[in-house]
Amino acid sequence: MKVLPLGGGDEIGASCYMVSTKYSYFLVDVGLRPRPFQNTPLFPKIYEYVESWEDIKAVFISHAHLDHVGALPKAFQYNPKMKIFVPKHSLSLLYIQLLESLSTKNSKQKRLCFKEDYDEIQYAQKLVQETLDAVEEIPFFLRRKIPKTNVYFEFWPAGHILGSASIHFSTREGNLLYTGDICNYNRESIPNLEYRTNHKTDYLLSESTYLNSQYNLTPQEGFDALYSNVQKIVEKGGIVLIPSFSLGKAQEIAAMFQKRNQSVKKPVPVLLDGLVKRITKIYEESLGRTAYHVLGTKYCKEMRRLPPDPDKFRDELTKLSGCVILSSSGMLLVGSKSAYWAQALASDCRNAIFFAGYVDENSPGKVLLDFQKSNGSVAINGEKTQVKCSVEKFYIGTHAHAKGIKKIIKLIGPKEVHFIHGKASLKLIKDFENRLNSKSVRGFTFSKGINFNIHEFGENN
Repeated sequence: MKVLPLGGGDEIGASCYMVSTKYSYFLVDVGLRPRPFQNTPLFPKIYEYVESWEDIKAVFISHAHLDHVGALPKAFQYNPKMKIFVPKHSLSLLYIQLLESLSTKNSKQKRLCFKEDYDEIQYAQKLVQETLDAVEEIPFFLRRKIPKTNVYFEFWPAGHILGSASIHFSTREGNLLYTGDICNYNRESIPNLEYRTNHKTDYLLSESTYLNSQYNLTPQEGFDALYSNVQKIVEKGGIVLIPSFSLGKAQEIAAMFQKRNQSVKKPVPVLLDGLVKRITKIYEESLGRTAYHVLGTKYCKEMRRLPPDPDKFRDELTKLSGCVILSSSGMLLVGSKSAYWAQALASDCRNAIFFAGYVDENSPGKVLLDFQKSNGSVAINGEKTQVKCSVEKFYIGTHAHAKGIKKIIKLIGPKEVHFIHGKASLKLIKDFENRLNSKSVRGFTFSKGINFNIHEFGENN
């Protein structure tokens, strides 16, 4: 068995891995990078190992975040006969992500004026629709076979976002578990991670987003810190903007506010904007209101639609006080709803902008975070803006960190572990291996992306 990282090897973005056995080839995830250059996986690399795209029998999507699914239309364009398998609850999220987060060409429905978490990607709407029509949604724990192969697979709940899955593959050459993005903490917004320990796993392909992270707080501890700081701002009539990824992180934060508001004397009003509103409705429809109910409750409501005009956002702020605005994009991309809100409220010292998770190094959000507040100005939404408000970052993780990854490795008991979807030094990997102290695991490697030699699993390793 061989695994070739076409993207997402030693990076977060463009996750895509070609798995080959003696008789078959398939792809696991096909994502984008959150930057306007080299956005997609290096698909031409496939031709070094297979004669044509028609040899690739299937593509598996672990979840609907764009760094795992955003290049799916491009892959489908190369091979429209390829099977596309996604976990339960994912299809409706794929529709909204691919049709609305990404801009489409020649579209009668091109009515969104705001950018979300990714930029500079366009597909013809016809191609996107044909891609989505070809998707097959598979229930968790249902063992299926890739047609015309000897490869069997199952989706297991990964605890990351709605519909997120780890994927277990059974082949004649060994069993592979691809974690996708995982979170093994108890979740307010979705069902928890759940693995089948009676399935043999020879090779574990594990995400490592926070393997090297300085953050050791649980999501609940991170929210506690965020909430106490929010309270201080809100009690004085200030407004707190929480830029957030529209899928997953926003729904978790909203659910945490909802639960906390039910137990405090002075609840914090939360207003949802951008794609956050649409996706939160999907959460409620998919899980049922007994499991997830946020929108329309006493202290969590939708904001009215505003045109992309900075003055309109400033006017709206004059009608608000003492509240939280939860809006996309999570990295303040130029043209996003959160960028317009940040532009409108930054000059008022009563307000705050609180980030709650990953912010790409090349994003406008990172520029703002690095900015030293001294009554100066910084570019927000493409314009120089005076910043007097508080700007801080809190950790509300939806990924497992080192301790959680260690638990999963011990739970699964693989022969080999290969880390992807992150950055870590060889020394860190060795230290992690020593801390794990598991003689049953033969060795650890860290993928060096497309320039790294293909992983040889099994007899040749």
